[in-house]
Amino acid sequence: MNTNQLIRQKKGEWFAQLVGHASVNAQMFSAEDFDAGDNYKLHGSVQCPRDLSSIDCMKCLNDSIGFIPKCSDLSKGVQIFSATCHLRFENIYHKV
Repeated sequence: MNTNQLIRQKKGEWFAQLVGHASVNAQMFSAEDFDAGDNYKLHGSVQCPRDLSSIDCMKCLNDSIGFIPKCSDLSKGVQIFSATCHLRFENIYHKV
């Protein structure tokens, strides 16, 4: 497995963890850091409105995550807004 494949796999696991936490959290929000080494460190957050069901929140966030390989596969920053959820990750750890 090459480095890019490993990053994709780890990032997918990270997203699944964010979605899982947000969908069961009363605030419908989750934020965590992701460190794949080699200066590839990200901060991410996901959020749904609190009136959305847990299942609908998971579906919305997973649908949003599905757009990432199409538009910004190995990008170090992305924001996806939909009518019912928000996903964001970015590299806030850049060197000055």
